[in-house]
Amino acid sequence: MAVRLGKLVLKNPLISASGTFGLGDKHQSLYRHAGAFICKTITARPRPGHPPPRLVETPSGTVNFVGLENPGVDRFLESVRGVRFPTAFIASVYAERPAEMTALLEKMESSRKISGYELNLSCPNVRQRRVMPSVDLRFVRDMVRAARRSSRKWMCAKLPPYSCVEAAVVCEEHGADAVTVCNTYPAIAFTPGGRRLQGGLAGPAVKPMSLYNVFYTSDRVRIPVIASGGVRSGRDVQEFLSVGAKAVQVGSIQYVYPDAIRRILHEWRSLEK
Repeated sequence: MAVRLGKLVLKNPLISASGTFGLGDKHQSLYRHAGAFICKTITARPRPGHPPPRLVETPSGTVNFVGLENPGVDRFLESVRGVRFPTAFIASVYAERPAEMTALLEKMESSRKISGYELNLSCPNVRQRRVMPSVDLRFVRDMVRAARRSSRKWMCAKLPPYSCVEAAVVCEEHGADAVTVCNTYPAIAFTPGGRRLQGGLAGPAVKPMSLYNVFYTSDRVRIPVIASGGVRSGRDVQEFLSVGAKAVQVGSIQYVYPDAIRRILHEWRSLEK
C-alpha cells in the first residue's frame, strides 16, 4: 500500500519517528517494515545534550529532556556512509539561524543515502526559559526558505503543537513538500528524586490533541500532512488517516516495544481489508 508524499513515495504510510533508533546505522531489522526512517536530529556541530536524567515516565506517556544530543553533521555522514538502509532514509536537521541551516544542508547534500529532510522547527527542550512557547512565523519562513534554496530533495517541516495551522501555511508558501503535525507537547514532570524536568510530552496522552491538530491543519494546506503523536496501534493509524493525514509517524511506543512498527503495520492492514 504505497503512499505518495509529493515527490517522495513510501512503501507504506508508517514512518519511524526521529530519535527512536538513533542515526539508523544499527537495528535496521526493527524499522525495516516502516515506509521511512527518520534519524535523530543532526546539527552542524556536536551537541552533548542535557545531563541525565532525560526521561520521566508519566501516567500515559513520557516527558523527555534530551536536548538534541548528536555527533554533528561530519560524524553523522561518516557513520551512515557504509550503511544499507532497508527503507527510505530521512535526515532530521536543526539549526538556529538560516545561514546555519544552509551550511548544514550543503554538507548533507553530499550523501546519496538521504531521501529527504525533516526540518526540526519545534524542539521543546533545547532551552529552559520561563516563557510560554509560541511560534515565530518569520523564523519558520526563513528556515524553510534557506532549506529550500539549499536542496531540491523532498523536505518536510516538523511543527509544534501550538499555532501549527498558521505555521503549516507558511511552510507551504515557501517550498516545504509536507509538514509533520506535530512534535511533543511542552510539559513539566518531576523525577522520583524531585528534580524538575521541562521538556516534551509524548505517548498516548497526546493522541486526541494531535488528531485535532492534524484535522485542522490538513484542511488548510494542500501539501501532505504527516501525523505524529501517541500512535501505538493499527486503529490509531486508521484514525489519523481518517482526519486527513497521508502518513503516520510511530515514536515513543518503540521504546517499550522495539518491533512495534511491524505489529502496527499488520494491524492496520488487517483493518483495511
